[in-house]
Amino acid sequence: MRRGVAVLIGLVAGMLAGLMPVSAAVIVVEYAIPNSGPNGIVTGPDGNLWITDAGNNTIDRFTLSGAVTAYPLPTANVIPNEITVGPDGKLWFLEFNGAPTVKIGKITTGGTVTEYTTNSGFTSGITAGPDGNIWFNARDLFSVAKMTPTGTETDYPVPGNP
Repeated sequence: MRRGVAVLIGLVAGMLAGLMPVSAAVIVVEYAIPNSGPNGIVTGPDGNLWITDAGNNTIDRFTLSGAVTAYPLPTANVIPNEITVGPDGKLWFLEFNGAPTVKIGKITTGGTVTEYTTNSGFTSGITAGPDGNIWFNARDLFSVAKMTPTGTETDYPVPGNP
């Protein structure tokens, strides 16, 4: 049996629940995050879990020891949802505050947030590309979009709705 820490996180009703087998026994631990609305989760380059929290309009850093640090977003009520680690080592996330435009944000592991306005009013599916850029669906534009690390967006039309 391989030893170590394996984490399975469930984002339900403002709770983080994890299974952490650190020995032959399995330990289930839950952490309450008040007023939260967790959406997306990713392991960051720092080894911590990073969570988009729509309920608090924050990006939360969650350590495996249970410490939570909440980083407020500059724009109110943007509803952060999906999150990924970019090729630049920053955590990139989608914000959904409704049409006509939405934003994409990035946060450093030190908590510095930058936001970029997109050409789209409805985005989904964010990922880091092998070309060093961030890619996402610009659904209302019927396109797949690329954003450079400096915030320049290029839209590529696709047939149908991505």
